[in-house]
Amino acid sequence: MPGTTFLPVAGPLSTLLAIMISAVIMLVIGYNYSYLMGKNPGIGGVYAYTKGVLGQGHAFLSAWFLCLSYLALIPQNATALAVIPIIAMTANAFKEDELAARDAGMQGHIAKPLDIGKMMATISEVLSKARQK
Repeated sequence: MPGTTFLPVAGPLSTLLAIMISAVIMLVIGYNYSYLMGKNPGIGGVYAYTKGVLGQGHAFLSAWFLCLSYLALIPQNATALAVIPIIAMTANAFKEDELAARDAGMQGHIAKPLDIGKMMATISEVLSKARQK
């Protein structure tokens, strides 16, 4: 899990730096799309914008790599679902409710009214179990 492998090694400062670099990259991409939209009003999509500015060859490559990127993300997202810890929050504090939540596939249970100390303890417990796997 990235939160249990990358963050302890890189630390919070490096993680924040990575997030900031990613934000700058997204802003550059957004600016480029804004530029393309200004040059080609009335059309849309990566292929159409690139074809209008750079020609059909570049448009084909842009569309092809965009498709490959999306196809590469699908299996990564699907495999991540199995490692995301889920903590149930219910209005009932009975032991049966906690067992029912765990039987339903939850990794933890928090009862209302919310107690911040218990919530943090539950989150720490769930994350420590996830690290051991």
